[in-house]
Amino acid sequence: MIKASEYVREQLWKKSLKFQTATYRSAGACVEDEGLKSVLDLGCGGTAKLFEFIYPWTKDITGVDVGIVIQGVKDLPVGKWISWDLNDSSLDLGRVYDLIISADCIEHLDDYEALLEIARRHMNIDSFFVISTPDCSDNIKQENIDHKQRWTFEQFGGILEKNGFLIVEKCKVPERDAKFRYNSSIFVCKLKPDVT
Repeated sequence: MIKASEYVREQLWKKSLKFQTATYRSAGACVEDEGLKSVLDLGCGGTAKLFEFIYPWTKDITGVDVGIVIQGVKDLPVGKWISWDLNDSSLDLGRVYDLIISADCIEHLDDYEALLEIARRHMNIDSFFVISTPDCSDNIKQENIDHKQRWTFEQFGGILEKNGFLIVEKCKVPERDAKFRYNSSIFVCKLKPDVT
């Protein structure tokens, strides 16, 4: 007989795989195609997508999110899980990662540039940064009241460039569920050469 807590965990796992899969597929393609070995996920959430799309290629995974989220994943047998408020730009893990992911997290922050600063700090010229956020220009059903920032696809691209990132690929992908429908803006970036 399955325990209630296992059932809840399984349902949350399945639900979390419904969103941001295109972002994690893009990140997984970077890992596979470029032979990347280390991954930092800023705003990692419940980790289902990390395990589905990244773990098959690398076990060197670090996830950062708020305390309540990390409480749910800290005992996993792989990965390093760090509780941190991503509005605080002082996070320094003392290393560089081959890939940094941030899927639909930045729009929840008061200080979105803090997340971008953390990403830059943990990159070098060879690192990739895959980041996504909802495109507010074509919010199809309703707006998420938890979002503190709203950008169009073009505006967000400009913010990334202004903050030292070179966009190497970008696209919009539809995200859907019963409550929210929107297009996710996905950007694959490198550091601009003059930023390192």
